[in-house]
Amino acid sequence: YGSSLSISLPSGTVKPGRRIQITIRYTTTDGPAIWWLDSELTCGQSCPLVFTQGHSVCNRSFFPCFDT
Repeated sequence: YGSSLSISLPSGTVKPGRRIQITIRYTTTDGPAIWWLDSELTCGQSCPLVFTQGHSVCNRSFFPCFDT
């Protein structure tokens, strides 16, 4: 699922040993570990529900990670 992420910074931007913070925003499509329930199928029938079940190698279908 997905592809690798590579971040390149111009030379001299960050000094060695210095911490930086990087924010990554991304979107994803439905995957094998993400399930949606329509409002009609939930308690109270007023809000939809999403839940995830990543197990050993499906976590990568809903957030970028190395899960093998």
